[in-house]
Amino acid sequence: MDQRYGFLDAEGKPKPLPRLARIGGNVSFECLVARISKDIRARPVLDEWLRLGVVRINENDCVCLNVEAFIPSVGFEEKLFFFQQNIHDHIAATTHNLMNISPPMLERCVYYDGLTPAAIDELKVLAEEQGMSVLKAVNARAIELLAESESQTTASTMANADRRFTFALYFYHSKESLETRNPASHAENASQD
Repeated sequence: MDQRYGFLDAEGKPKPLPRLARIGGNVSFECLVARISKDIRARPVLDEWLRLGVVRINENDCVCLNVEAFIPSVGFEEKLFFFQQNIHDHIAATTHNLMNISPPMLERCVYYDGLTPAAIDELKVLAEEQGMSVLKAVNARAIELLAESESQTTASTMANADRRFTFALYFYHSKESLETRNPASHAENASQD
């Protein structure tokens, strides 16, 4: 969240938010939901997020975000939604690049064979830490840009606000060697962007 709204602490982490606006004012969960959508009330959002494990309520009746819960831990329908979204957008970016359409879209991958389970564990932690840092930075900037766009109510600005993006990360590991799958590939893959 954008710090100017007071939803982040000094380290840029989400603050626990009082559940109700009458207690937390403009820096409450109720107010946050109202800023994002006028069509849905805070209580159904809170109930669903609690069910999915995205948030928890602390002893002070504050809503605490589970910042690592970008993918729901429960709920097949939610998982299916993200699966479809991610697969579609990844294939669309790859297809765009295979067709040599300019400018190319970002699509990068690093892969290696011959690593130990301990090395995989270390790399997985590194990928999660660094990946979450990048996702949070892109998310924070997207929120700022969306707020700027919404504050400019001219017809030409509104007409141009018709784009979406997906920026995603994943970490996959297996015993299967890359050479088993494709003898010509080895070390690092860096698709052109």
